[in-house]
Amino acid sequence: MLEFINKLINFIGIGNAISIITFLVGLFISYYLYFKSFYRMVYSTHTICKTRTSFSDRFDSERELNTRILIYNNGRKTLSENQINKLEITSSDLKEIFIIKGIDELNTNIDRNVVKINFKNLDSSEFIVLEMIHKGTINVKGRIDETGKILHTEPRNWVISNAIIIIILIASLFYNMFTLLEKDLWLCSVNFIFITGIFFILRFIHSLLFIPDGLSAKYLDTKDKLENEFQNH
Repeated sequence: MLEFINKLINFIGIGNAISIITFLVGLFISYYLYFKSFYRMVYSTHTICKTRTSFSDRFDSERELNTRILIYNNGRKTLSENQINKLEITSSDLKEIFIIKGIDELNTNIDRNVVKINFKNLDSSEFIVLEMIHKGTINVKGRIDETGKILHTEPRNWVISNAIIIIILIASLFYNMFTLLEKDLWLCSVNFIFITGIFFILRFIHSLLFIPDGLSAKYLDTKDKLENEFQNH
């Protein structure tokens, strides 16, 4: 890969290579700012069972479950009730719902097993956290007039896949640095820039689609492996 990149740079010239890279970086930034300019909302969930004593208890459909829903505005615009076509949570057997982190004028109206969520404004990077006690599964249904359905993110799956990619990249970085450092310092530097660029692209995708890791860890992570209790009450 590095030999191919080196030959490509030599073929098109360093100046042209820098121009192409600058163009691609600018294109990414422009797309990011354009995409973020839409009215956007994402959410993530995590479910625990407070009465579980073993891992197999999780699959007992008769046990009560606690599910947290983190709803986050990851656009650059303030979301008002005019842009939200629908925002509700449905459950096959809803017991109670609590507001863990709220905002001004936030209301949750319960109609049987449907929770309708209403608020006046949700500013950019602002969020709400709800916790439900229920049995069975829950579904979050939301729709923004401008962008359609709200996106369901799964931070843990992203972290696992991200960690695997980063481990591979770091291993590749050290291997290439070890083999190229004495032979060709230029190729070694290109390798470092290339690997770093991939890492920043991953972070770019994360910021575009997902909820910040810090918020997910604070409100959705649990204290122990059995997942009997959330870290933040």
